[in-house]
Amino acid sequence: MKKYLIILLCIFLGGSCQRDDICPDATQTTPNLVISFRDIENPALNKAVTNFNVREESKPDFYFDEPVTDTVAVIPLRNDQNFTNYYFTINSELSANGASNPERNRDQIQFSYATDEIYVSRACNYKTEFYQLEANLISNDPNADWIENIIVEETDIVNENVVHVYIYH
Repeated sequence: MKKYLIILLCIFLGGSCQRDDICPDATQTTPNLVISFRDIENPALNKAVTNFNVREESKPDFYFDEPVTDTVAVIPLRNDQNFTNYYFTINSELSANGASNPERNRDQIQFSYATDEIYVSRACNYKTEFYQLEANLISNDPNADWIENIIVEETDIVNENVVHVYIYH
């Protein structure tokens, strides 16, 4: 009887083991917004933004650790509401303490969208996809805007393999 009890206990304990729940790197998670910067005078050409940085309206810190000069930016959208307001700053300067001056050459863009949460797996949990993307330049002084036009190329953000928004400057 004891022998059967030990065998039963071993089967019960051995059967309760599970593989580790690790989300593989190749698994698609919530995609970021991909923005390409273009030349307003020649729209087919990419045009780098100099000393560029981004800050979400409700947060004090910039997205990039230091300003970048590039033709593409990849930034997250909020998945807990149906819009995200960002300040886009060019010619950003870092002060001695590492803070950037957010008031210089700054434009605000509101990205609005619908969201859909999709279950991926137990290890990866949920991802959010964004649909019906719209981008609106919010301006207090139209003469100070460095962004001259915004074109939403892809209204559905389901992966990061395409450009979703073109910003002309």
